[in-house]
Amino acid sequence: MVVLVVVGLTMTMTMTSCNSAGSGATAPRTSADVTAVIASAKREARQAEKRLLRNIPEGAIEKLSHYPTGSLVTCGSGQKQWASSSSFDVTAKTSRDTVLDELESAAKEEGFLVDRDVAVDGAPRLKISRGAGASMLIGPLGLGANMDISTFSRCFNVPEGFVPDPAY
Repeated sequence: MVVLVVVGLTMTMTMTSCNSAGSGATAPRTSADVTAVIASAKREARQAEKRLLRNIPEGAIEKLSHYPTGSLVTCGSGQKQWASSSSFDVTAKTSRDTVLDELESAAKEEGFLVDRDVAVDGAPRLKISRGAGASMLIGPLGLGANMDISTFSRCFNVPEGFVPDPAY
């Protein structure tokens, strides 16, 4: 399910986060170089996510879990980006809208572009991006209190013929 959510959301997020990323940058030459680039992109994406989550008032969320790995998905022009998900529950004393309001405000303060809209099922969600940097799609997961964060790294070049591992 997580893989489907990440893959399904990738097209939306890559349109805003990968248009100019890596232009003029050369592809890593060795597998060690590729591994370092992927690790850096993953670290930057997770750090952006954690910075935003710190702005949610204490006691408003619980059961925060980060999937330990993600996968590489395709950006434009053959570039790749790291993608993964996290989830949390909104506590009974807090509404989903309150949490989204806090995340929207924090994202804008961090310099992200924020687009608040609704999913096909009418649930509110945030699309958060920063030019060629990390991007996130945050919204409810199902009917309960669970919220999902699909996180995407900046786009980066890979060597021609590169075959990604199943998880990073």
